[in-house]
Amino acid sequence: MLKHTDMERYSGRIGAERTLNDKIKIGANVYAASTNSAVQKYSGDITAPIYGILTAPPNIPAYNPDGSYYRYPGQG
Repeated sequence: MLKHTDMERYSGRIGAERTLNDKIKIGANVYAASTNSAVQKYSGDITAPIYGILTAPPNIPAYNPDGSYYRYPGQG
């Protein structure tokens, strides 16, 4: 989405499962991830909406029930 952010992401997942008998099954999963990027700090210029997209929590709604844009408290 943005040029020159030098974003690198590495991830890995390992899982194992063992059936001991008809009633007992055990398992384990391990997941690890590492992300590194050079995101620039944007001020009040035209790129500020892009900074808002990058810093917004992923679980907030995009719109209010009336159709207007939702503004989370950290957005300013």
